[in-house]
Amino acid sequence: MKHVMPAAVARLLVAIGTIPGASSAEAIPAFARRTQFGCNACHTLYPQLNRLGRDFRDNGFRTPDEVEPLLRRKPQPPPPPQPAAEEDFWSFIPGQIPFSIQA
Repeated sequence: MKHVMPAAVARLLVAIGTIPGASSAEAIPAFARRTQFGCNACHTLYPQLNRLGRDFRDNGFRTPDEVEPLLRRKPQPPPPPQPAAEEDFWSFIPGQIPFSIQA
């Protein structure tokens, strides 16, 4: 019990000593720079998103101007199915069986 108390006190002193050295976190507004929007265009209170912010996130981090042309495109019809080629039942077996011996 005598050895536990000094270890706990040492941990507490180390924890208290590191608090003044901590600095505030700085966010990098990469999306604001790329889209020329202010942070408050997508955020109400950081990190909460407003309607534009949720739409921006759900559209793969693209603005509505970037998404509209994609939505207006007509989908391509699927290619016609290829006729099934007649294959030999045993065609999946290779001509040579891989085999090796190590000494």
